[in-house]
Amino acid sequence: ICDALCKTAHLGATLVKDVLPTSALTVLQSEVAKMPLTLLVDDGTKVQQRFERAGYLRVPDDFPKIQELQLEIQRAIQSAGDKYPVLKNWESVDTVVQRYTDSGYLTSHLDLLRHRGVIAIFTLQGSCSFEVLSGRENPVIAQFTPVQGDLVLLRAPGLTGSTADDRPFHRVTGNTSTDPFRVSVTFRNNTEPEKSINGLYYSDKER
Repeated sequence: ICDALCKTAHLGATLVKDVLPTSALTVLQSEVAKMPLTLLVDDGTKVQQRFERAGYLRVPDDFPKIQELQLEIQRAIQSAGDKYPVLKNWESVDTVVQRYTDSGYLTSHLDLLRHRGVIAIFTLQGSCSFEVLSGRENPVIAQFTPVQGDLVLLRAPGLTGSTADDRPFHRVTGNTSTDPFRVSVTFRNNTEPEKSINGLYYSDKER
């Protein structure tokens, strides 16, 4: 994972292919199907969105395969702590599942400053176009097409050691595959989980 993190620090994001085998994907997809997903739609802000979402502080016990994936990515990221000190104590605090139809989208945005080090985004089903931009409305500087089983690593504050805000603007399309949905699960080191985010909430099971 060190090589992928090096690319992430330099480019802003990296695609890691074929991280999850088909057997794991099948179980993960079945767990997501049991989650209480809520539709998020445009609210008049700069960032426009349309997808279904479920969020958890860590992962409840009734999703054991997602919990296992959470711990695996946490261990992998922490293993790079000697090279990237911010990752030494990286914890997967936020778990966010998103489901997009072919008409879904998430426009150019920055993830929050509270999400430190790196953000890990697994595609469990379908595919999309994931683009990194040099600014909110600026040209695309990197484009990936993650499919099920792939991992995208996204640079977050502290990874490079810079005091400048080097979070990358990025956006995603809706599902581009023949599957009915594109489903992702994202793990983030939220350093301020007690602070609410407008329009987003954790599942009642984790409150």
